Amino acid sequence: MAGKLYGIGVGPGDPELLTIKAAEILKRCGHVFTPIAKEGGASVAFDIARRYIPAATPVTHLLFPMIKDKKVLEQQWMANHRVMEAAARAGQECAFITLGDSGTYSTFSVVRRYFKRFAPDIEIEAIPGITSFAYAAARAGMSLVEGNEIVSVVSANDSLERLERVIDSSDSVVFLKTYRQREQLLKMLKRRGLSDSCTYLQKCGLQGERVTRDLDALAQSPEYLSLVILKKPRAGNNDTSSEQS
Repeated sequence: MAGKLYGIGVGPGDPELLTIKAAEILKRCGHVFTPIAKEGGASVAFDIARRYIPAATPVTHLLFPMIKDKKVLEQQWMANHRVMEAAARAGQECAFITLGDSGTYSTFSVVRRYFKRFAPDIEIEAIPGITSFAYAAARAGMSLVEGNEIVSVVSANDSLERLERVIDSSDSVVFLKTYRQREQLLKMLKRRGLSDSCTYLQKCGLQGERVTRDLDALAQSPEYLSLVILKKPRAGNNDTSSEQS
């Protein structure tokens, strides 16, 4: 009888933000898989969750490279799938852990897609985690959205034209994945007179965490784990305070 695969979101960084359900599953799983971006690289997800994983539990680091070659990517994804499928076929409860939430810009989306295609008989369950932007708003001392306001969560890797359309139709916007075109994003926000309504956060819940509204003081080298929250000013709503660093 085949086992089961859990896709577990381990939260933004602070191990204490892992959900009770996620912790209990990790304690009993027979095998844990965690993604890495390069051979020999570290896994932030594993560093967060390791206190909840018994020392005797096998942990396998799977390579999910950040490259654009679709053929190479698909070959690697298939190789990863085969490793996880074999563990599940052995009758084990397995866990694939991922940073943040398992359903929000997550590597688990790729894992689930391959299981549905190549091993549809194996049960899969997603365990949600606290998102980086929910924690970031809490650390910044702000509400993401109130009343009938609209909040949008976007990848800052998208085209600036599309991002501007999102800004026009939203009261608050969370820009994730800011590291690739951060300077272009900040210039666009400044051009629109929105810089003072933005909060920048990096490494939420991790060593090196930073929360600031002084976007002009950011280092030239963008941090990979970073985001920007835009909360547009509205009449009677000036809740854009944040911690400064």
